[in-house]
Amino acid sequence: MRPRSTSVLIVDDDPMQFSILHRLLSKRSISAISAPDHETALSVLGSTLVHAAVVDFHLAGSSGATLIAEVRRRFADVQTVLVSGTGAEELAQIARRCDAHAWLEKPFGIEDLMVAIDLIG
Repeated sequence: MRPRSTSVLIVDDDPMQFSILHRLLSKRSISAISAPDHETALSVLGSTLVHAAVVDFHLAGSSGATLIAEVRRRFADVQTVLVSGTGAEELAQIARRCDAHAWLEKPFGIEDLMVAIDLIG
């Protein structure tokens, strides 16, 4: 079960994706923080208490899998969810290689995300 006060870092270079997830998470009293890229995500994680990071696989200039592997090394308490439109089988393999706690294939529903956050929290 997730803690009472939960912050989720959404790492996606698509502002619309963040906007949608922010609105849906806010309805569940979960704070969403945006990071459009690898470096911004690491900066946020270094300065803000974050429960989970939802990371898109395809980031401009970087791979979400690379970011998750670094988050796992540097911020062990942060739970990670890799998301992508990549096929489910390939996504599962990538998520296992980078040691993500969970993965979701796009498009996914808010309930799927909530289950992933609750399961890993």
